[in-house]
Amino acid sequence: MEPHWYIFITMNLNYTFKNNDLLQLALTHRSVSKDNNERLEFLGDSVLNIVISEWLYQQANLSEGKLSRLRANLVNQDSLFNIGQKLSLSEEIKLSTGEKATLGSTKPSIISDTVEAIIGAVFLDGGFDAAKQFTLCLFEDTLNAPIESLMIKDAKSLLQEHCQKQGWPLPNYDVSNIEGQAHNQTFHVTLIIHEHKTTGAGRSRKLAEQTAAQEMMTQLGLTYD
Repeated sequence: MEPHWYIFITMNLNYTFKNNDLLQLALTHRSVSKDNNERLEFLGDSVLNIVISEWLYQQANLSEGKLSRLRANLVNQDSLFNIGQKLSLSEEIKLSTGEKATLGSTKPSIISDTVEAIIGAVFLDGGFDAAKQFTLCLFEDTLNAPIESLMIKDAKSLLQEHCQKQGWPLPNYDVSNIEGQAHNQTFHVTLIIHEHKTTGAGRSRKLAEQTAAQEMMTQLGLTYD
């Protein structure tokens, strides 16, 4: 009989491993053992990028710069963290006692890295086609959104380009406050550009910065064209 953790996680993943050891390794954080998921994370990151790159190439007739921007919007810690939460990975990641004490299973960096490690594990277990299908399934909700809505998320990059064109200093993002416990924090960020100022909030610094950037886009009268 398979252990509970294996049954639970494979049901959530909608993929059955031929080699269960690969999944177990993908769920093992470096704090536990020298045999951990870091190498699988490296592999999974590469697979993820090529799968999303191919999908964008086929779906969006855009320039190389815009394709790169879209990929960055899709493949980042926040998106992987959200996927990991939907998969309930925090309940299955293997951590050291010390990492558990600091609520490591809820940290966006650990959860997002584990998602990439699992993609790498699927690649080794089933080959590229299996990994491609698995990855597209993970990102299904996001990929079903209109391309235009994905472009809107990249306010930070557009603001930087605008500042460079105007000859202004680059955007300056400062964390003004952090509220809540380590596992449930809200970041508050202040953005200043050429005497213009906005603020943003989010459950991670990156999300707070994006919110502030979107507000700045509105204040400056910029669009996402």
